[in-house]
Amino acid sequence: MNHTFPPSRQGRQFTALAIVLLGLAIPISSFCQEENKPDGDIIQIERPLTAGNAFYEKTTLKYSSDVLAMDENAEKFVENPTSTIEFEADQLIVAITPSGYANELMMRIDKLTSLAADKDSETKTLIKPGTYVHAVAAESGCTFSIDGKELEDEETHQILNDLIGLLEEDPQITREEMLSIGEKHPRKAGERWFLDRAILAKMMSTDDRQVSPSEVSGSALYHGIVEARGAECQRLTYTHAIQISSDHDPNPTRFFRSLTVDLPTDTSLMERSFKLRRWTRFDQRFNNRGMVFQGVRSVVLLLDYHTDIDLVTDEDILAKLREANESHQVKAAEKEAPKKEAPLENKQGSVEQTEPVE
Repeated sequence: MNHTFPPSRQGRQFTALAIVLLGLAIPISSFCQEENKPDGDIIQIERPLTAGNAFYEKTTLKYSSDVLAMDENAEKFVENPTSTIEFEADQLIVAITPSGYANELMMRIDKLTSLAADKDSETKTLIKPGTYVHAVAAESGCTFSIDGKELEDEETHQILNDLIGLLEEDPQITREEMLSIGEKHPRKAGERWFLDRAILAKMMSTDDRQVSPSEVSGSALYHGIVEARGAECQRLTYTHAIQISSDHDPNPTRFFRSLTVDLPTDTSLMERSFKLRRWTRFDQRFNNRGMVFQGVRSVVLLLDYHTDIDLVTDEDILAKLREANESHQVKAAEKEAPKKEAPLENKQGSVEQTEPVE
């Protein structure tokens, strides 16, 4: 199954926002207003988890590759669902960045399945339930290992990359800038405000490309107090967009994302659930029937998430996750240790001891 989604490096333009699935276990980054920072209370989206904490995640991820065509006469949208992923796992935070973002996990997979959108398709198990998977942030996406061996299946690797969000290092923006989301606490239900374009651009920039404030936009909406999974929560929705042009491609690529999150008013609790719609839109212009008007055909690559999170406190589960992590670390150390070559016999029949391979 080929999802044909953009490479992970492009996705990293948004990982600095921490709008990734793991963002519920680590602090969910957010934004400041476009106005000056106000005095008074500010809603803080931070649930401090450290190395050694564990959480349970249940996520449904739906893929689709849609087509939107427009000209001066009509607009046509064709939905093309691809597959649905079901993911459930206990996850131990092994290591974090200095600012508290997870960059290494040990997971016990309870469920990782894929169901193609075809009518006659059957559910495919990608990883056997009960399997322990180690995940670590890499330069592009994540690296996954099972029983000390790197995961080789490309389809499963890509899906896990879409599910698991780890940061190799802290984003180039301060925590204080990322956590301010509202002028006062609480805001009025239904109120919307703009996000700071300069901060958004800073978050989305990479070493390869610096994004300008004119290329990005975003807003936040406060829904008010809701009851979510037995806890009183504040519900907020964030949307942001980026338009990227390049010298070799005159047509801009547009990215758009939306995040809805429930924040328990009791800040000692974790975020319980969130929805994330992440889509990438590629626009291709064409001259329809030789007319002067230029039509547009867009391919919309969509990832639609729904996630529930719970903090793991069961000592038996924690012990097994820690044991699996220790086993992985031992195997990784053995793999990286210098190896000795087998003794070589010289012409006289004596044995020569080779030097260790560095």
